[in-house]
Amino acid sequence: MKQILISSEKNLSRIAVLVQGRLEDLHVETGKTDQLVGNIYRARVVNVLPSAQSAFLDIGADKNAYMYIDDAIPPGQKANRQGKEKPNIRHLVQVGEERLVQVMKEAQGTKAARVTTEISIPGRMLVYLPDSARISISRRIQAPAERKRLEQTAARLLTGSEGVIFRTQAEGADEQRIADELCYLRSVWSEALAAAAAKKLPVLVHPGDDLITRAVRDLFSADVDELIVDHGPTFQRVKQMLLSFYPDLADRLSLYQGKLPLFEQYAVEAEIDKALRRQVWLKSGGSIVIDRTEAMTVIDVNTGKFTGGASMQLEELVTRTNLEAAREIARQLRLRDIGGIVIIDFIDMKSSANQARLLAELESELARDRTVTSVLGLTKLGLVELTRKKVRQSLSEALTSPCPTCGGKGRVLSLAEVSRRLEREIRALVKTGEAEAVVVELSAELARHWQEPVDGTARSQRVEQDLQIRLHLLPEARLPVHAYRVRYTGTKQEADRLLALEAGEAKFIGDSSRHQV
Repeated sequence: MKQILISSEKNLSRIAVLVQGRLEDLHVETGKTDQLVGNIYRARVVNVLPSAQSAFLDIGADKNAYMYIDDAIPPGQKANRQGKEKPNIRHLVQVGEERLVQVMKEAQGTKAARVTTEISIPGRMLVYLPDSARISISRRIQAPAERKRLEQTAARLLTGSEGVIFRTQAEGADEQRIADELCYLRSVWSEALAAAAAKKLPVLVHPGDDLITRAVRDLFSADVDELIVDHGPTFQRVKQMLLSFYPDLADRLSLYQGKLPLFEQYAVEAEIDKALRRQVWLKSGGSIVIDRTEAMTVIDVNTGKFTGGASMQLEELVTRTNLEAAREIARQLRLRDIGGIVIIDFIDMKSSANQARLLAELESELARDRTVTSVLGLTKLGLVELTRKKVRQSLSEALTSPCPTCGGKGRVLSLAEVSRRLEREIRALVKTGEAEAVVVELSAELARHWQEPVDGTARSQRVEQDLQIRLHLLPEARLPVHAYRVRYTGTKQEADRLLALEAGEAKFIGDSSRHQV
């Protein structure tokens, strides 16, 4: 049983993939305006640094984008330059000139967004390369006859400097379907260029696809049993995409109308909380500890409470723990969207056969990952090295912010994420209890966040209008910055009585729920 859940809120989209009820993949996007990957710009070169073989371009963002020499070489010349010494970037890029570039990596911390001159327009079966005369085929398509067929098909359909990448979904597709999609992607690109031609630099030529579009296009397929959406307008949008991409599978789409929030109903919220923790417990009683640094991610494996049976030898105990940890590490890398260098300190094993078995298990689990991951093997210290392509923010970067109390050594949930959680709790309480009023005690910082206007309307006002309730926010100085208590849900009359007692410094005694993160 495979399910895809789409939860859509204001400035937040979340996609969860469940296999047999267990969360296997998670994608989060906070605010379309913050996402740059995939965007194509007509940009202006503002600085060239020959010593670093790099240039910086104004794309209209807060920071100028960064382009390395490899990304500055014209796409049509890259194949001819393999094995040759790289030219000086000054011979390719000059200050003040216009360049057509695409964002390939989001800005991370102090690092600027990275751009390339190789433009790509993704579709369901193809990625169209307007100026790269090359043909590439997904490594997941392994049959030699099928790879040759696709190559020959592309050779017949492409013209001039065009290129194409065949995605996994292209396997078995007939030439007419491939031609139709190629024609569509050509028209998308030509129309985007024409629309941006007369505009002043820097200008966005073509926006990258948002998370929901990517999820329907890339994650949904015939092996998905259910696609569940919790938001009416998003449901209609997804329905139209399915009718275009997968008309035979459109009946697998449904609109969630349960009382509990979608992610809470399917226990995804609890898994998200676990994916933000440093320590992850394994079913056997062992654990893995995940630490992030500026340069890399370090993962430590421990036997923890797992001692095995009385007859179990130490080597067997260690091997079992390591194999279980390898499966969970691959899953956590996907859920947390961790990229860059990863170092794993598995428990030492003496047997070379067990070491080989562990690496094979890790590689097998990582092969299920859509993001390119490479296992580099064991170091002399017995550490496993791997790299995972980093494109977007990790889950931690998307949902947390540096802790103000410890000076950035740790991380706490951002005010925006705590506000979203409080709003979901209020909506669930109102749905299940048919409340007329809600009284919430919260920190002053969180209260101010709820009163800040977004698109002209404060969150508190929007929630009141949407749910037709009276919402009372009571700032409490003694609460931590990211904490709140739902003091009361029920009738307006009883809420007013509570507030009158509070104003008279009387102590209210009654049921309350507490949520602190």
